Amino acid sequence: VVLILKNERKIKMVNITKAIIHILNPEQGITIQSRNELDITSGTTYQYVNSLIEKAFNISQLKFGNFASNSTVLSLIRQYKNNESEFGEISRTISERMYESLSATEKSKDRIPSDVIVAEFIKDEVKYIAILKCENKVEYLHKVINSGEEVTVEIADINSILPPKTKVVTECAFIDLEKEEVFYKDKKYQIDGETAYIMSDIVLECICETASDKEVSSYITKALNKIYSDEPIQQIESAVKYKDFMIDNINKKNTKYTLNEVIENTIQAPSDRQVIIDNAVKKGIVGDGEDTLSISNYSTKKTNEKIRVIGDDVVDIKFDAELYKNSDRMSISVADDGTYTVTVKGLNSLTVK
Repeated sequence: VVLILKNERKIKMVNITKAIIHILNPEQGITIQSRNELDITSGTTYQYVNSLIEKAFNISQLKFGNFASNSTVLSLIRQYKNNESEFGEISRTISERMYESLSATEKSKDRIPSDVIVAEFIKDEVKYIAILKCENKVEYLHKVINSGEEVTVEIADINSILPPKTKVVTECAFIDLEKEEVFYKDKKYQIDGETAYIMSDIVLECICETASDKEVSSYITKALNKIYSDEPIQQIESAVKYKDFMIDNINKKNTKYTLNEVIENTIQAPSDRQVIIDNAVKKGIVGDGEDTLSISNYSTKKTNEKIRVIGDDVVDIKFDAELYKNSDRMSISVADDGTYTVTVKGLNSLTVK
């Protein structure tokens, strides 16, 4: 039996209140720090920035972290909240730190031209600052040449073009201004022979508390499957319990939970619970079982996914967890000879795909 989960998501609009863009070209030694905010009353500008924020805010790779006590950006944010500094000062500090760090990277592919968009926005009544690193791409277009005697159409390339609004940016961060928490996605760089994460380590100076929501969810699913690898029905039941736990938290609007809470609600044997906690610590998923984990849009959508069961590569069934919980409608049993019987009752229609 194989459990397979697929991911879908819906995205809500955000309310952008401020935005500014800076240009970084570390390969050429050029940086342009804007002194003025973008005109977000412009439909084109607002739609573009809004789309980038929505795409990045909902990705499953966002990690959760807290600012170090001596973080420069945290200090500026606190001043900003007290009306002691300007939004532009925060954005320029972020951009300048990113430019200096990118300029010091060892690989030329890491020094490609980029734009940094820093925006303030409100989502679900929470105010955030977004940092979006937009790597420039080379695109192509047609070029019309009119010599006066004849017209020629050729292909030309354009450098330093912003990514399309449908694309997820390579690196980003979202700062909850009230809680002073950070959700971010970054990547590895090489600086002075050492591995560095520019967004989290250098720009924001924050400490990663836990793995990303996707990494946590993937770990829990695989850990449960491994413990019950010889008991497919237990695999299904643990997946249903995991979904129930997440749905209950979502319905109660609890956005925080711990690994201990998940395990206590899905696994009976204390020894099995401890194995999952210990392995999670070894893999760097959490520091310990009481570390705070966050329910993001990824977790929310995972709870709505169907459970998929494959038998002997000849039967492929997907079903809702709620259906499985109703024993009058669905059951899976094991015969003495080890074969499985799946029974589903009360279907009003069948669709062949």
